[in-house]
Amino acid sequence: MKRYRSNLTLILACIAYMILPAIPNVAASGNLQAKRETQTIISTKEIKEKPAPAPSSPTSTQRVTEERREKYEQLASRSIESRRSNRSEVVETSKKYIGVPYAIGGKSPSGFDCSGFVQYVYNKHGQVLPRSSSAMFNVGIKVTDLKPGDLVFFNTSGSGVSHVGIYIGNGRFISATSKGVKIDGLYDSYWGPKYLGGKRV
Repeated sequence: MKRYRSNLTLILACIAYMILPAIPNVAASGNLQAKRETQTIISTKEIKEKPAPAPSSPTSTQRVTEERREKYEQLASRSIESRRSNRSEVVETSKKYIGVPYAIGGKSPSGFDCSGFVQYVYNKHGQVLPRSSSAMFNVGIKVTDLKPGDLVFFNTSGSGVSHVGIYIGNGRFISATSKGVKIDGLYDSYWGPKYLGGKRV
């Protein structure tokens, strides 16, 4: 019996020798894992609590650029409205002279030729144009989408620009013809084949 107890004690001692060194490692491993979890929680909390960066305010250069852009847009808008209004006024002025007789070289309400009529009407609105229709054809911007107030040109002589009128909208124009100042269809059987193009001045 004493021998059996002695052997049992020896076995227990061996088991304790094998197990006990591992216990601190397990504890250490547990502590390390807990420490990592704690750090993760703290980092996550810091990220959540970190305030979002305030939006950067525009620099003085950006503000000046924006102000200039807005001013330019306002001026451009006013300019467009002004030109549109001026073209409408040109059309209304031209209609006042319907019936004025044709006169070679005429440039007054007592008698007009085609370029004298156009020049006179535009001059009423502060815009100076050349005296002849061929010279007028060399100014302004060529357009295909005609708007009231644009100039329209024709070849009635068979050799280049020889007639000019003012487009008044709806496919019609006004000009000084041999029958006096009158309105005609831009694309009718007479004028249509002779039409050369339009200019915006």
